[in-house]
Amino acid sequence: MVNYTNKLVIVILISTSIYISTSLADDSEKTNKCQAEYKRCAEINFDELWSKWDYWSAGQLMLSLDEFDSEQLDIIFKIYACDEVANACISNREPNIRRYYEHQQSLPETDWVLSNPEKEGLNNDILQEAISVASSIPNFRSFLVATNGKLVVEEYYSRKSDPRPQHIQSITKSITSLLIGIAIDKGFIKSEKEVIKPYFPEYFSKPHDERKQNITIEQLLTMTSRLNFVDDPNYSDYKDTKSWAEPGSYREYWRADNFLDLALTYDLVETDDEIAVLYNTPACNLLTTILKRSSDLTSKEFADKYLFGPLGIKNYFWFRDSNHNYVGGHTIYIRPRDLARLGQMIVDGGKFEGRQIVSEQWLEKSFDTFIPEFVNIEDASQVIDYGYLWYTGEYNNYKYQFAWGFGGQFLFLIPGANTLVVTTAFPDTTGLAHWERSQKIINGVMLNVIDALPRVTLN
Repeated sequence: MVNYTNKLVIVILISTSIYISTSLADDSEKTNKCQAEYKRCAEINFDELWSKWDYWSAGQLMLSLDEFDSEQLDIIFKIYACDEVANACISNREPNIRRYYEHQQSLPETDWVLSNPEKEGLNNDILQEAISVASSIPNFRSFLVATNGKLVVEEYYSRKSDPRPQHIQSITKSITSLLIGIAIDKGFIKSEKEVIKPYFPEYFSKPHDERKQNITIEQLLTMTSRLNFVDDPNYSDYKDTKSWAEPGSYREYWRADNFLDLALTYDLVETDDEIAVLYNTPACNLLTTILKRSSDLTSKEFADKYLFGPLGIKNYFWFRDSNHNYVGGHTIYIRPRDLARLGQMIVDGGKFEGRQIVSEQWLEKSFDTFIPEFVNIEDASQVIDYGYLWYTGEYNNYKYQFAWGFGGQFLFLIPGANTLVVTTAFPDTTGLAHWERSQKIINGVMLNVIDALPRVTLN
């Protein structure tokens, strides 16, 4: 009887093992299939997006800017809907794209208390100068000013009634920095001083440049990793830099199964400089992969749980690859009011409704000067320093920080005055160049807002 029982147990264990192995194999096959479905969907729509942009840049589309912008967003939504395609694949059902669209477009913006500039202590005449400058900038979309937790300026110049979120470009980097800080605050990541090697075993287990073993999270946060994959060689003081923004590299990057591959496998810039600064968007994707592997949550899941969710922000999107690695350097789409809500939380010392979202210690580190004189702004009585993916400066005795995205996307924070500024714009090839537009916004919009604040005198 005992022998029979032992044999029965062995048979059950073997059968269970076979069942589990088969189930795991089936799950793995299904996961791979659904990842392939997502990638195929994304590639088709990215190709359409690039094609339309190329035609627009060549002047071959007879569309107004708003019409072109709207068509671009239609395609962007198709890319977002690839998530629905993948989810439907996993659930063995047909994707319901229309319902997906309707649900996403029904999500509201965050509420704000409204006030007027004079009531909140701002000089309205000077503020009107900022509004005038904003309205004169081609393809400007929105200009918001909040003081004391209340909106005192809310101007929209295009697509005011369009509920779809807007691309805030590299403001995404600053949001990624916040997420890394939250992960450190909660113990998922020990410190920004950690080397990144343990998070990328698939790369470091193969032959590699051993100097990369010394790359730290902090270096990714400060553009000092030396990974040679810059956004634009004109942004760099180093020769022979490889441009991520070149059409070939850019399209290859977006077709990758795993966004980390290209950034990590590029050579290091050769220099004897103790600190080498290269503005490198792809390196920021390593941060979101670190976030995923430390917390066992995708970056979007992490943001929903610890940042956007507690702030009541639901109407946003974020691009990812087929392996659920989100783009840490750009591609968050969000509405201006929601971006302002994020800024208000920071101005309030990382708190929202009594809850500490980001620690004050992390914000202090983020806004400390790591790279002095990172950017020089012409015709302004200040220079711009760099912290942990945040720009910092001082004007009229007010210290400020800002997140900066291509084409005119800004989130300016002036904590000493409990004030913030949001601007969004459409970066097209027919208006002001990126650098010209950015200087006009900084000098003519943001600095005018600071001029409208009460004067601060130092003892």
